Amino acid sequence: MKINFIPLTFIKSQEDLNFQIRNTLIMKKILEKFSDEKELKELLKKTQYGFTTSAKKEGRYKFLRITDLKNGKVDWENVPSCDGDCNNYLLKGGDIVIARTGNNKSFLIKDVPNNAIFASYLIKLEVNRKVLLPEYLYMFLNSYLFWSQVLKMQTGTTLSNVNGEKLKKLRIPYCPIKEQERIVKGNFDKNLKEVIKKVEDFLISKEKLALNSQKDHELLKKLKQSILQEAVQGKLVPQDPKDEPASELLKKIKREKEKLIKEGKIKKQKPLPQIEEDEIPYKLPKGWVWVRLGDITEVYTGNSISKSIKETKYTNLPEGYNYISTKDVKFNGLVNYETGVKIPFNEKKFKIAKSNSTLICIEGGSAGKKIAKINEDVCFGNKLCSISSIVTNCDYTLFYINSPVFKSFFFVKMNGIIGGVGVNKIKSLLFPLPPLAEQKRIVAKVDELMKYCDKLEEKIKQNKEYSEKLMGAVLRESFEK
Repeated sequence: MKINFIPLTFIKSQEDLNFQIRNTLIMKKILEKFSDEKELKELLKKTQYGFTTSAKKEGRYKFLRITDLKNGKVDWENVPSCDGDCNNYLLKGGDIVIARTGNNKSFLIKDVPNNAIFASYLIKLEVNRKVLLPEYLYMFLNSYLFWSQVLKMQTGTTLSNVNGEKLKKLRIPYCPIKEQERIVKGNFDKNLKEVIKKVEDFLISKEKLALNSQKDHELLKKLKQSILQEAVQGKLVPQDPKDEPASELLKKIKREKEKLIKEGKIKKQKPLPQIEEDEIPYKLPKGWVWVRLGDITEVYTGNSISKSIKETKYTNLPEGYNYISTKDVKFNGLVNYETGVKIPFNEKKFKIAKSNSTLICIEGGSAGKKIAKINEDVCFGNKLCSISSIVTNCDYTLFYINSPVFKSFFFVKMNGIIGGVGVNKIKSLLFPLPPLAEQKRIVAKVDELMKYCDKLEEKIKQNKEYSEKLMGAVLRESFEK
């Protein structure tokens, strides 16, 4: 019987992984010592599918479902109830239930309330206690020996449905009942104890590496935010007294906006309120000015399209503007342009976000968290807001919108049950405007530092991948040699 190392990606906790590995080493030792294996059908009294009905709040029976099996435990207080002719489905101590679907997780019944039954997507295994202990079977069901055989039964490369007949064909390393009693009590021979300790020590080291990797990721994230914070506070690059001050830049922006309004390219907006002293969060360097975002950019939301109209009218068109919705903007700032939805170039009712604009989600759970600079003209959804720079550097605008300063302003303005910030509130948010020449220096410096951060991130990723490969090698050696 061959034991294969399989990456069990559905196992999330290190404790659970250690449990699987420990049981595998025990099963391997039993196989080596006794050279005996049996099909489960020789050792089980019966396999049984559960009861089919709907769960309800109150009823005669506790109704155990797959979703009630969590981390090898059941919170019976929160298990729902049911009624019906259920006496043939009663659970008792020593029964094992195993999920027919998903990750085929199992559960050993110990302390069970009176009148507890199990649902139809569970299979109950009842052992013949003269030849098999339920605790020993549970160890097997939580070992790589079990997963190797289950995966072999599947048509693809992932775990899926098992049934009672398949389970009965599984082969288990077998030893006499007295030996099983010793094993489930943890009484192993010296050699096995040493192997288990060696592997567990390695796993502890790996867990520490994973923890350090997570801390490194968190520190890197904080470093990126610190860079942006320093940038928009005027602390990242030195000021040059020869730079034309932002007050002059503001006049140029005003003239450019008036020109664009006259040409019909942008709409005239209501004057934004004057900035009060108590709104200003920090003092700016000489040559900078605080402005409202709407005074130096064009800010507007997109258009919503119903699912049916999107599918019948705008899907799979040969040409047009790509239509971007919230789901197409990723948390890492990337954008999926090839959505399969296009708006014809001649359709005037749709708003267009111009290339180099910043899109920000302004409603729902992703509000203020999904932010991206686009590299082509697009149509976009009504939960996204386009912020287009006028005269100012579009990358500086992007960095500011990603900075802790902007986010603190943004999240204070959020309201409503869903959570969102209206476009008029976005326009009124404060913006620290540097001289245009300094904006370019800031962008160059931020780009340089972010490239350094990307290298650090790649190194952290490589260390993590190396750690995973090393674990695989150690476990393969322990299981398969």
